[in-house]
Amino acid sequence: MLIREIQAGEEKDARRAFFTALNDVHPDLSGKHEAPDTDMDDICNSYRREDGHVFLVGVVDDQVIVTGGLTRLDDRRVKLRRMSVLPDFQGHGFGGQMLDRLEEIARERGYTEIHLDTANVLTSAIAMYTRAGYTETHREGDLDGIHLIYFRKDV
Repeated sequence: MLIREIQAGEEKDARRAFFTALNDVHPDLSGKHEAPDTDMDDICNSYRREDGHVFLVGVVDDQVIVTGGLTRLDDRRVKLRRMSVLPDFQGHGFGGQMLDRLEEIARERGYTEIHLDTANVLTSAIAMYTRAGYTETHREGDLDGIHLIYFRKDV
């Protein structure tokens, strides 16, 4: 798998990969706990490098199969965003490879903490983050049995 920053013209493929993976787990999950997914409408502008953000894609045979991004919170913290792996490619370590690369970028840019949130129904993601050393900080919300679990990790 080749992991690189998203390129112009790949936004549609990245959106498809992200929402396909999300809808595979829970069709009603998107948009329930946060503002509408407007960052996914214009990924290249929403994740501009000069703002301290980055959006990566993982590509196999010219197909975007993995997505993930970082958004700057402040001088020392970033938030992990939009991690997804297409269902047919899950369970093969591609998500872990993307997570490793995003952590590396955070360190290279001088960030010392990564924060993230994920829904309680995304059990595979929770297991991956826990294995990677993320610790749960708190939980919040309850909408039809779905709540967000917040994690952090020092990098």
